[in-house]
Amino acid sequence: MSRHRSLGTYYLGIDIGGTVSKVALLDRDGREIAVASRSVETLRPRSNWSERDMNRMWCDTASAIQEVIARSGITSTEIAAIGCTGHGNGLYLIDADGLPVRNAINSDDLRARAIVAIWQEQGLHEVVLPKTMQSLWPAQPNALLRWLSENEPETFRRARWMLMAKDYIRFKLTGEICGELSDMSALSLMDNRTGEWDSELFRIWGIENAFQKMPRIVKSTEVAGQVIEEAASACGLAIGTPVCGGAFDIDACGLASGMVDETQYCIVSGTWGNHLFIAPQPVIHSDIFMCSRYAIDGWYLHLEGNPSAAGNLEWYLRNFCRHELSDGKPTAAAYLKCDALYKESEPENGLLFMPFVNGSHLCPNASGALLGIESRHELGDVLRAVYESIAFSHRNQLERMRRFTSKIESIRLTGGMTRNRALVQLFSDGFQLPIFVPSGSEQGALGAAIIASVSIGDHPSLVEAVRSMTQLSEPYQPQSDRSRYLEDKYQCYSITVERMRPVWNTLR
Repeated sequence: MSRHRSLGTYYLGIDIGGTVSKVALLDRDGREIAVASRSVETLRPRSNWSERDMNRMWCDTASAIQEVIARSGITSTEIAAIGCTGHGNGLYLIDADGLPVRNAINSDDLRARAIVAIWQEQGLHEVVLPKTMQSLWPAQPNALLRWLSENEPETFRRARWMLMAKDYIRFKLTGEICGELSDMSALSLMDNRTGEWDSELFRIWGIENAFQKMPRIVKSTEVAGQVIEEAASACGLAIGTPVCGGAFDIDACGLASGMVDETQYCIVSGTWGNHLFIAPQPVIHSDIFMCSRYAIDGWYLHLEGNPSAAGNLEWYLRNFCRHELSDGKPTAAAYLKCDALYKESEPENGLLFMPFVNGSHLCPNASGALLGIESRHELGDVLRAVYESIAFSHRNQLERMRRFTSKIESIRLTGGMTRNRALVQLFSDGFQLPIFVPSGSEQGALGAAIIASVSIGDHPSLVEAVRSMTQLSEPYQPQSDRSRYLEDKYQCYSITVERMRPVWNTLR
């Protein structure tokens, strides 16, 4: 490890994902020195609920930090700054003493679906769009806070502060309560023209009493606090290490992929499938899923998102690769088994999968489905159908975004799906575009480290930090011999999704 120490500076990036929490130590050039991860246990106490234990999340994060420091061979005092990122939306509530008032609610939770449906019927989306610049969906805090006020009023009353995932970890590290702008601008609670909480929005959602639960806002590159003694003891960190504001995970992945102007287009394929571009002026349109404030000052991040990516593969692994799981979570052996099954399967096997095991904002009542199953089909055929459906869902998002951005000549792909080479190649074949993958295994943590480097002045700006700390792989090139087959199947997929709508509505 001594060859890295000549730089004298390391950054710790923490990424609290929907299915896995990751910690990485990186040097000034953005190279990974050590990485550790912890699987997130998703609790599903009722149908359509998705939760996690906040205390366990913190303990697991602290354990991963300890592991990274031990693996790296450095001392904690060599960590110059810490950056946090994490999944957006959901709900992390703490009381006046900083203790969780209930389990956190994840970003794929659907308990508030009926509330959102009523808001849609009332036309509230059109009323608030000029301020919020985003769609409504059940796992946004506006809907979840309304649900809690009606169904868990005592929990709602006890909650003093509303945080997002990475804000809670930053609070545990520093003892400072604050929210960060890129994350908080994605909640339909802020006027994104000003970047400030908007009391009129709280009134419209019927959660006026929640306004006082909102934390102060910091920017991504602000130093939001320093590591306190309790956190230092739990994590093996040095007391006083600066911790920056951090960013929404899509912003962090955008930075890790080199997204600093309008010429780049990024896909984050993880628990959610997210398509991103940035612009100096917001594109406000009902067909843009979300527009939020980007981590780089003066830029807006535009997103088309759908919970139709990794969750479908996780479903397959849980049900068909059980012997390759550890504590209910996939291991490296599980993914190796998938690679083998995929290679053995027939490309044109007649199976079609609907990748909505975690729902879809485009089809509010959608659920997963496997169509065309016959006795000849095997597990590899089902896996191929799952892979293809993830690629098809991403293509649908890409086509929606083409209406609002300049010509897309290549894709920068980040997120957990980049570990699966077969799936990345399938994306390239289906899109008929080159796919670039940023270097390193943890792009979200890299993005957090990039922000941390700017917060302490090691780089003068995020643009300069991105140019210094990011690299891209050689591109995956589309294989033209598969284009006709994938095009025909994609058209079949699109037609089937539309024809399934009344079926899903009936089932719900």
